Amino acid sequence: MGLHVMGFKTRFSGHKQTFNNRSQQNKTELSKKVWALKDAGTPFEISWHIVKQSRVYQGGGKMCNFRTLEKYHIFKNPNSINRRSEMTAKCRYSNKYLVKNV
Repeated sequence: MGLHVMGFKTRFSGHKQTFNNRSQQNKTELSKKVWALKDAGTPFEISWHIVKQSRVYQGGGKMCNFRTLEKYHIFKNPNSINRRSEMTAKCRYSNKYLVKNV
C-alpha cells in the first residue's frame, strides 16, 4: 500500500530499481521483502492494482485524503508489509503549504 503524487508509473519505476539494485534493498518495506525472498531462493510474483484513487492534499485543508485512505487500508489489512507506525505519520504532501516553506 502506498501513495505517490506523481502517479503509478513513477512509483513502479522506483520500485523496480530497488528490486534490481542491491544497494537500494533497504529503501522500502517492499524492497526489503523482495530481497529476503530472493536471498532465500523463494519464487515470488508481484501483482499491482489500484486500490483507491484520491485527490492530493490542497493547501488550507484540515486533512489529507491520501493519508486517511492509506491509514484505513493499513488498519484493515493486518498482514500488510506496511508498518503500523505509518498510521501516526503526518502527511508529507502538506509540508509544502507551511508558511515557512512558501
